[in-house]
Amino acid sequence: MPSEAFKSAKNGPLISVIMPNFNKARYVGESIGSLLAQNYQNWELLIVDDGSTDKSIPIIRDFCNRDPRIKLFQRETLPKGGSACRNIALANSLGSYVIFLDSDDLLGENSLAQRVEYVMQNPGLDFAVFNMVDFLTSVQEQSNTFVVPVGDPLTLLLQHELPWCVMQPIWQKKFLAKLQYFDTSYPRFQDVELHTRALLTPGVKYSVVRDAPPDCFHRTADDRRSINHKEFITLTVQAGSKYIREMERTLLETEERGPGKVKHLNGTKIDLAKRVLHHKISGKIDASTCQSLLLQIAEAGDTIGSGKPIIAATKAIHYFDFTRKPAVFRALKKIFTQ
Repeated sequence: MPSEAFKSAKNGPLISVIMPNFNKARYVGESIGSLLAQNYQNWELLIVDDGSTDKSIPIIRDFCNRDPRIKLFQRETLPKGGSACRNIALANSLGSYVIFLDSDDLLGENSLAQRVEYVMQNPGLDFAVFNMVDFLTSVQEQSNTFVVPVGDPLTLLLQHELPWCVMQPIWQKKFLAKLQYFDTSYPRFQDVELHTRALLTPGVKYSVVRDAPPDCFHRTADDRRSINHKEFITLTVQAGSKYIREMERTLLETEERGPGKVKHLNGTKIDLAKRVLHHKISGKIDASTCQSLLLQIAEAGDTIGSGKPIIAATKAIHYFDFTRKPAVFRALKKIFTQ
């Protein structure tokens, strides 16, 4: 817990909280409110709207009118997406430290105080990562406390066993600038790609604060609008395959531990194949699309995995445990016989 003296400090560093928003009128007020309730008050909130068609904008403007620390921007150029919005906010931010907060998630009241006190006590860190809680519709309905797992974070990222999500770190802004922010050429995987690049940066200094109480809350309630499942999984595979290729190249160019890490990218292949097969089994994509996507996954990366999609599928079978579901297993086999 942050000290009482630090909570009331008025001369601490300015924290830029970055919030992309798209059609989150139902939640954005609560998310902003969680920042207004902070014990540490030297912050600015930069919200970038991604073209909302609901009542988000009037809600956000009302907060802006009441508190000059809250600023609204609107994305006016392509590409669209949360990471493009984050980059716009970063370019307009004034703080020396940055925290990302999505417009349906929440910060605990001690979040900023805890993080700022930690980085002030540990100068020189490029970023520090804190624990998180998943919740459904209210923080009282906590479904899971996410403690950053023990293990090498780089290995976990390459295997797509993600060690943290986008709101768990506090970043030095100058380090994010060194990374040139998010890579918006990724239609998905932007957070994973940024975190991987951060860990691959020579001389990076970071800390995982596993013993600190969770200080942020990730909403898991699924009330999202209907999506085009074929488009969604296609973009996911495109981004995942791009991630595999680019990280393989970067790792092979790294003199020290990089080459030995390449094999872990096969975990991302397995995860992608598992997602594709789930879409096929649940009837969201047809067999032809499934086969095409599996081929893309299998061909990603020159030195990892197999060139045959059936290998990726076989590994995914293990993760799905289809052997306990004969009907699903038979449906899976049909993918390769139609």
